[in-house]
Amino acid sequence: MNESASYLVDSLIKERRQILDNLYNRRNFIDLDNFFKHSGKIEINGRFVAACRYVLPIPNVRPVKNDMSKYKLTKRYESRN
Repeated sequence: MNESASYLVDSLIKERRQILDNLYNRRNFIDLDNFFKHSGKIEINGRFVAACRYVLPIPNVRPVKNDMSKYKLTKRYESRN
């Protein structure tokens, strides 16, 4: 093949590969521009939750306050500097 024919074949192969890549990306990735607009979710206290017409029970959760200030770090090794 001469150079112009090989260039034409290569450009057609690249174009076809780009079309297939765009198709695969469109199938596998979510477009987030309008995702939350059409997802049916609403934001409550900084979280996206499903908008439901029924009242959901709120679980009673006690937060754990783990205060580590009572523990002291012992210096076992000498510094390298």
